[in-house]
Amino acid sequence: GSGVEAEVTWEDQQNINRFGRLNSRFHELEDEIKASKVPYSSF
Repeated sequence: GSGVEAEVTWEDQQNINRFGRLNSRFHELEDEIKASKVPYSSF
């Protein structure tokens, strides 16, 4: 059967890309925090 393709606008694509970058950055920071062994409660 033919799958229904969701139409993604340019704006949607930009939002998806931005979210992806933020998500990557978040995980980088999370790793840095774990690496430096700083307790979360200190924030």
